[in-house]
Amino acid sequence: MVSLRKSNAVPKTIFTGSLYEPRTSILNSMQSAVEAKGDCFEILGRPMGSARIGDDEYWARLVDADIVYTTAVQAKQLGTDWTGMPHFIYRYLEVLASGSFLIAEDVPGVRRFFTPGIHFVIYENADDAVDKIHYYLNNESEREKIAINGQSRAESLIQARAFWMTIDSILMAESIR
Repeated sequence: MVSLRKSNAVPKTIFTGSLYEPRTSILNSMQSAVEAKGDCFEILGRPMGSARIGDDEYWARLVDADIVYTTAVQAKQLGTDWTGMPHFIYRYLEVLASGSFLIAEDVPGVRRFFTPGIHFVIYENADDAVDKIHYYLNNESEREKIAINGQSRAESLIQARAFWMTIDSILMAESIR
């Protein structure tokens, strides 16, 4: 088993994933606001439809970040369900499994698996996210405690297959088998 370790010397926040509107505009304003407070915010994204990065690089990005920020807005495209509602994306489980600290929106279904303030931190709006990113970048012990709790919870869900079995049971005939 490969063990990934944080290598950065300067605490940083990242976003990694697809870039589409309104996500791109949100991320650009978040980056400016976080950096105005003297903190680092990297957008490691790709345009919708472009080639994905490899799994090793994706996981290394997650592990290397002190904070991973995500949005829960959907791309407005043909076939997208409920575009007005934030969605529970896989990144919640992936970031927590990586051992990094997650700051994300409070979305329907997330509290079934993870508890805000214990396993990850929620934000209400962009200003709240910027303030929380700044706070947790400067409060390492609190950030690490929440990240460890999140990783432990993610590991238990993965080992029990609870996360995927719940998703499959909800999707029923539409699930991937």
